[in-house]
Amino acid sequence: MSKEHASIPFFLCPPFLSLVALCAFLVPCPAIPCLLNIHGHFSAMKIIEANPFQRPVFLFSPTEKPKSQILLLHGICEHSMRYRHFAESLVAEGYAVAIMDHQAHGFTIPGTENLRSLIDSYSNTPNHVLAHLPKISDEEQKTLYHSTDLAWKKTCINDLVDDYQALAQWLFDEKHFDKEIDLHVMGHSMGGLIATALAPRLCKIADINVKRLILSSPAFRPGFNPDSIGRFFLMGVHKFSWFCKSHDSLYPLSRLFEKILTLKGSESTKWAANYISDLAIETQIYKDDPLLSQFSRLSFLFSIETLMVETLKLAPSYPLPISLACADEDKIVNSQGSVDFAASYRKTHLDEELDLLLFKQLNCHEILRSSQHKVCRDFIIKALEK
Repeated sequence: MSKEHASIPFFLCPPFLSLVALCAFLVPCPAIPCLLNIHGHFSAMKIIEANPFQRPVFLFSPTEKPKSQILLLHGICEHSMRYRHFAESLVAEGYAVAIMDHQAHGFTIPGTENLRSLIDSYSNTPNHVLAHLPKISDEEQKTLYHSTDLAWKKTCINDLVDDYQALAQWLFDEKHFDKEIDLHVMGHSMGGLIATALAPRLCKIADINVKRLILSSPAFRPGFNPDSIGRFFLMGVHKFSWFCKSHDSLYPLSRLFEKILTLKGSESTKWAANYISDLAIETQIYKDDPLLSQFSRLSFLFSIETLMVETLKLAPSYPLPISLACADEDKIVNSQGSVDFAASYRKTHLDEELDLLLFKQLNCHEILRSSQHKVCRDFIIKALEK
């Protein structure tokens, strides 16, 4: 051995390290949970199967003590893994993130076991996602549709709020989250609506310190398919239903109205793919992802509307500071709902308690998957640092 190598252990010698690197490249090792994300930081995504929720819980943690912890809620008809890349970028900044699929979404649907490869599909850039999305046959698609429909029939949005309250409690009780570290509650679209209803509940739980609510395109008012002439009828139905739900004396009428209309069964959401993002590749990912639902039950949609009405009433007495980002030309949710919520909130809160980022002339719903994703991400990081 040369004098150059004699003073160091053999396992640090260049030839040995080269051999190790070659083996690591040639031999896959799925037991190692660390994945290198695009920022060059190692982060661990832990899939917790043993839990009370009968679906996987995805936990992203930095190697050191996190600055803060984030409970992240996805939107309607999508699934948790669409946020994997974003969660790993937050880990690179020192934050811990927990995500779980809603009931009637993602891996809660029976028969989705053969789509588990989708978890790895979302581990990298949009080009990687599009190239690695699993394909399913027409017969498998029909089976998945019927399984999803059965799940929708059993679910209302209040079930989801209850789920996430239980999840938050479980994360702290099982020490996946640290009671000594602040919690941020963050939600996108319908997940934003759920997060807004959820956070005040969590504030009442001992040892859970909720610091801020962070919202991306929250579903405070519904959007309607701009390419359908039937949208005018649906908008009229919504306005009448909203008016009835806003007045206690008319609430029974709204319930009767709902029972009649829900006889139709389901409502297609396929049109939303065209307004998800202003980036063509993100639109294509949304269309090709077999785990994304393209419809919802009307009974569930009416339960969302009810929570929208209740949430707007909650704004003046809301117990937390809020950071909210939305696009003014969003077609999937009506951004006027966010503007109305913000105006009601500001009547009784200090200006610094609300950060509202309204993207002008941006026609898309998922800002974190749009041409403005860096601006939106920076806005969220600043909110986490407050």
